Amino acid sequence: MNPISISDDIERQLATMRSVLHQDVRDLATEARTLVDWRYHFRAHPWLYCGGTAALGFMLVPARKRSLRVEAAVVTDTDDDPKVVLQLRDTAHSGGSFLKTMLTLAATAVIRESLGYLIQRSRRDP
Repeated sequence: MNPISISDDIERQLATMRSVLHQDVRDLATEARTLVDWRYHFRAHPWLYCGGTAALGFMLVPARKRSLRVEAAVVTDTDDDPKVVLQLRDTAHSGGSFLKTMLTLAATAVIRESLGYLIQRSRRDP
């Protein structure tokens, strides 16, 4: 064999290996960009992000402090002796209808958006 043809053959093989290596590096860089792209993951798993956001919001919002209210009432017995009765009332339970209304609105919005998303996705994917 000719020494020149052997070196040419080795150079061609090295050039081919460099080309493949460059392509592998480009592919690896593209995959790394995809891994750190939050938009890609949000599009791939929207429900996971929505659930995680709701859970995080629930944990970050401080709990409502309980407060007590003193109520006084004058009660007369059978002896016609008036007595003053003091009662402690928990005010945290008052206003529960507002919370119930807000939860109902949120649940309705989630159901509406979920159905819209499912309909849109079913039209896209035959």
